Amino acid sequence: MRVAAMRTMLAVGAGLAALALGTGAAAPPAPDVTVTFVDDVPTDSFRIANTSLCDATITAVTIDLAGSAGGLVFDTEAGGAGVNAFQPFGVRSGAAVVARASPVSDGDNVLTLAFSALVPGAAVEVTIDVDDRLVESPLGQALVSGSEISGAVVTATITWATGERQTASGIFGPDAVARVTARSCAMS
Repeated sequence: MRVAAMRTMLAVGAGLAALALGTGAAAPPAPDVTVTFVDDVPTDSFRIANTSLCDATITAVTIDLAGSAGGLVFDTEAGGAGVNAFQPFGVRSGAAVVARASPVSDGDNVLTLAFSALVPGAAVEVTIDVDDRLVESPLGQALVSGSEISGAVVTATITWATGERQTASGIFGPDAVARVTARSCAMS
């Protein structure tokens, strides 16, 4: 009985909040970090953007391909884990805020970037070849589709204006985008 009453109170509270905002339904919070994967020739890229509407600085991001539907790996050396072309890690834009990047060996599936201060509205784009490990791949192993990166995880460390740090994660969807939402601005 108590659980049902709490659920009712939460539902009524959410409904009142939505009415107060004039939306009729509670809107989900905007993501604080958006990571977009682009498979391109001659090199693949990840665009990491601070999309927070709050005063939140992104201090680190980890891209973990281990859970991806395509069994994705970083292809950084000729003749290694990937196929055809290879590309080691590089920074295409935003190098001034990239404090360091974890070493990525051929066949690895984790990349961690530390930032001096990736502020709201700022973005970094890094390049590295990504290949799938599927025997039957829709585009071949050298090209990665959005569905093949589905399930890969992005974990971000966010520092709020108060100095508090928070870690949150998001998962790549079939659109090749991972959205990390830590909390609403009202809580920062």
